[in-house]
Amino acid sequence: MGRGRSVVIVGDSKQMPPSAVMRASHEDDSGETDDEQQAAQDMESILSEAVESQVPRHPLTWHYRSRDESLIAFSNHRYYGRRLFSLPSPGAGADTGLVWRRVNGTFDRGRTRTNEVEARAVVEEIARRLHDPATANASLGVVTFNIQQRDLILNLLEDSDDPLVTARLTEESEEPIFVKNLENVQGDERDVILFSLAFSTDPATGLLPLNFGPLSQVGGERRLNVAITRARRLVMLFASFDPADIDLSRTSAVGTRDLRAYCELAANGPAALSGGSLSRAARTDEVRAAVADAIRDRGHDVVVGYGLSDFTVDIAVRRPGASRWQVAIILDGPQWAARPTVADRDSAPRLLRESMQWPALLRFYLPAWIRDRESFLREVDEAIANAEAAEAQATAEAAAAGAEPGAEVQPTAAATEPGDQTAPATPAGPGAESATPATPSQVKGARGSRERGTRRSPRK
Repeated sequence: MGRGRSVVIVGDSKQMPPSAVMRASHEDDSGETDDEQQAAQDMESILSEAVESQVPRHPLTWHYRSRDESLIAFSNHRYYGRRLFSLPSPGAGADTGLVWRRVNGTFDRGRTRTNEVEARAVVEEIARRLHDPATANASLGVVTFNIQQRDLILNLLEDSDDPLVTARLTEESEEPIFVKNLENVQGDERDVILFSLAFSTDPATGLLPLNFGPLSQVGGERRLNVAITRARRLVMLFASFDPADIDLSRTSAVGTRDLRAYCELAANGPAALSGGSLSRAARTDEVRAAVADAIRDRGHDVVVGYGLSDFTVDIAVRRPGASRWQVAIILDGPQWAARPTVADRDSAPRLLRESMQWPALLRFYLPAWIRDRESFLREVDEAIANAEAAEAQATAEAAAAGAEPGAEVQPTAAATEPGDQTAPATPAGPGAESATPATPSQVKGARGSRERGTRRSPRK
């Protein structure tokens, strides 16, 4: 750093810093020692030093990775002070968002420290997705809370006689399946992330032990933030307990408390967010209200301020009974005028079509509305009719291919990581911290790579 006239330090203080493995054992809430569950102690980094020294910071506030806004909403609300702008999707697709999968597994706390029922459920889901034409092209990753569960899932995958599973485990795949524990998944991303929590209530007491390893220690919330932001399209949370089993009166660990909140979000939807709603209609805008009322009078469903961040679709429109919103309308109102750059005002809305797959995007300009409002309303009608026709065609094509309608995976763009910056901001385009698959010389299988978190455990 002393060799330059200036220094640019890029990072995210809300995600994992460098760490060192501690040799000391730790105790869970019941007083039992856990020699196998080694924890990582966060180390000071140059980023932390820069933040504490109050070096000027410029945050990157646009989030592009998630193809469903619910994937970043928790982190945006919990860790980034709602400063991130995310793009609303037209609605829950068949293969996007955050899914809660409750299984009746048991965590073998005293011996193997694994949950076999949950591990097999994860492997079965991977096989199912690879055999379904609608989901077969989606890249997959598995995240676990401990090394033992990671190794069990990896062993089950490597022992599979399913040729599709075997093929996707090889490094010859563009984005091979990875299986990693919480400590080493930072920097990776996939279309779909399967998250195995593994832990379960104690059969003897009915209580859930609240020792979640590194997650329950100081800085554990940063590990959770890393793990839950790895997916582009879907996070599927496999759990052998209910969110309410995490008794907040028995813990003060921030990571544990955040885990319960995230589980509630997965189980109950965006309404579980503190103050979260898909409609942020509190802002008063008389023009928007008048346009929305005029569209409703034509028999359409309408919601204003649609989205989970401060970047919202001013008016979302659909045919009554439609499962997803069909038309996004962006007005030239106060929100539009307040956006600081041309890219924010005019380029970002186009991503609603290109990245979020809205069937139609309409721009509203007040002078045109004053001159001829009927022309704009006809444009809305035509956009809905075109969306209906396109949806009918897609349904017919999916039926002919034997796929579930609406479930196909769209191409995805590179990702940006949210976070604190100590450098002058540039437009937060794709690639700020995108994960590139490793390319060793055609090494088949995932075994033998401790660094990548896919080491096969020895048989006992």
